[in-house]
Order: sequence, then structure tokens, then C-alpha cells
Amino acid sequence: MRSGAKARDVVLAVIALAVVLTGFSLAHSGEADPVSSYHVVEIRQLKFEPAELTVAVGDTVVWINRDIVPHTVSALDAEWSSGELKKDESWQWIARTRGMTRYYCEYHPTMRANLVVD
Repeated sequence: MRSGAKARDVVLAVIALAVVLTGFSLAHSGEADPVSSYHVVEIRQLKFEPAELTVAVGDTVVWINRDIVPHTVSALDAEWSSGELKKDESWQWIARTRGMTRYYCEYHPTMRANLVVD
């Protein structure tokens, strides 16, 4: 197995475990389950994949850089930024408010994508 695929599998396993533990904790505390989800955006070949993603308020989005060059994940309105992500590094963001955010890579300004919080 390639190291990139192995790293992705580890990240996805950790995310899955967090989802299970969060659901278990809420179910046993008597609180309603917020049904939040995790979404992964991979950065490959100078593109964000998927280029448009729709999530719900409370969902977590994880960006993983699969390119050999560094990238950033930065909102066009400068509301948030990941800072530099080197190969196989990741960054996560939690959707707090509804709306559409356009984001890009500060190092490669033609790399753009949209995030819709529904």
C-alpha cells in the first residue's frame, strides 16, 4: 500500500472513530444527536476535489493535500485560512453558519472551489 493511501486510510479511520464515539456519547447523555457529518476534500493535481461541496451546519470539512507542493485552503473573504499544508497534511473546519464560501489556494490563485453550508 502506498504511504499516501495508508495516511488517507488512517485519517478516515480516526474520523470514523470520532463519529462513532460522538454518537455514543450523545446517545447516553440524553441529548439529541445533531447528526453532524465529516466531509473530505482532497487536493490533487492543483485542484480541490470535489470542487463544490454542500454540507450542513455543524458538519466538519477536512482538506488533505495529496500534491507534492504545498497549498493553502483560504476563504476569498479572508474569513479563515488553513495556513500552509505540505504533502499529506490536513486541516479541518466546522461549518457554523449557512451560506456559500468561495475558497482558493494562496500559492496557486487559480485553484478555486465552493463550499455551501445548507
